[in-house]
Amino acid sequence: MPLFGKKKKRSLLGKKKKQRSPCNNEEWSPDSDLEKVAANDPSLTTVDWCTKGIGDDEVIKLSDALCDNTHVTILWLGGNMITDAGMKALAKVLKINTKVTTLSLGDNKVTDASVKALVEVLAINDTVTHLHLGGNKFTDVGKECLMKTVPYFMMSLWERKWSPRSDLEKVTANDPSLTEVNWQNKGIGDDEVIKLANALHYNTHISELVLTFNNITDIGAKVLAKILRINATVTTLNLYWNKIGDASAKDLAEMLCINASVTQLNLSLNQISDTGAKALAEMLRVNATITHLNLEYNEISNIGVKALAEMLRINVAIITLDLACYNISDDLQEEVNRLSKINKRASHPEEAFGEKVKLAVSSEHGSSEDVMSLALAGLDWFPESYHFKNLAASVDIETGKDLYRFAAKCGAAAALVHLLRAHPSLCEYRDREEEIGGLYPFMLLATMATARVGSVFEALRMKPDLVVRGIS
Repeated sequence: MPLFGKKKKRSLLGKKKKQRSPCNNEEWSPDSDLEKVAANDPSLTTVDWCTKGIGDDEVIKLSDALCDNTHVTILWLGGNMITDAGMKALAKVLKINTKVTTLSLGDNKVTDASVKALVEVLAINDTVTHLHLGGNKFTDVGKECLMKTVPYFMMSLWERKWSPRSDLEKVTANDPSLTEVNWQNKGIGDDEVIKLANALHYNTHISELVLTFNNITDIGAKVLAKILRINATVTTLNLYWNKIGDASAKDLAEMLCINASVTQLNLSLNQISDTGAKALAEMLRVNATITHLNLEYNEISNIGVKALAEMLRINVAIITLDLACYNISDDLQEEVNRLSKINKRASHPEEAFGEKVKLAVSSEHGSSEDVMSLALAGLDWFPESYHFKNLAASVDIETGKDLYRFAAKCGAAAALVHLLRAHPSLCEYRDREEEIGGLYPFMLLATMATARVGSVFEALRMKPDLVVRGIS
């Protein structure tokens, strides 16, 4: 017999009801999980319904299914529309369930009306060790009741009487003992982040900022991005699961065009759309330090992912780009994975650049514009002190000839000069294709409006024997 509802026989699952995924408009249904929980399927130990748009009906069905379940230990139900009715149903089943250890109900609509039921069940349940209730509608009275009754170690950090003062004092004092600011699940918002940003102004020891599971909006992120323009020690910025949108993505992108220390950026489970994704993609065309970027579960569609994939044709630093979401095409996901793997496999950036040039030249969909933009961008990636030495090793002579033709067609004089420096043998190469006219490179450069006079003579000096023996 079901633990909740009327005694009349009813289906555990009831009428099939689908919810909308938070990432997009794709439909999601709890039915599969409910069936496994009811069947006590040992393969399911975590019910992850975070931000699925569920309400009390689904939670009551889940509570019914948990009556005889001995395998589920974690319930992630945060970011939904659960009210006191659903909370009371869970409290009732937890009086008899002895397996669930973690109950996460943050960012729902639970009020003080559920506190009594929750306190009663925790008085007899000795298996629940982690309770997450932040972002609900508790008053100070309800919070105080919970804090007095529930053991300290069980309460979510969102609900503990925690203050950022100690960390802020150490950051401001540039205390070398503090290298990580970990404010995960602290219930902080823009005010605390602005104070942290101000404290970071002269700090030279903090390398990691973990600000996940909070209420940071574009206001706080903007101030943080501003201070990171001048900070040279923070390497990891984790803003997972906040309320950050496209405005923040643009602010962070502008900052990362300047900042050269941040290597890992986590913006998953926020409110970033294609606009923000495009801003980040443009930034990554010039940023050479970001190696890990997580954009999972935002509001990014194929449009934004396409911009990121095009960026990866040029970028040689990104080795991990997480884009898990339900509305990304398989082809785009495969392209992102393929291009990021080239970066990961390469022993040095020049090798990755060379592989991508070859890929662009040989691609069925490649165009002269694509290839030359890649070549030109590559020249900006590597300092001249070692770029010319390593380009020859990364771009073979046959690929160099293909690039030569593209440069000639596009009138890309600067790229052509760099190719000649990397492959001096190209200086006596005469492409007989009609549109190029069979000119030697120095002659070709002389016809280009964007070429410098010095470049023409440089190309000629690379092969002085052309002058000695005469140009036929």
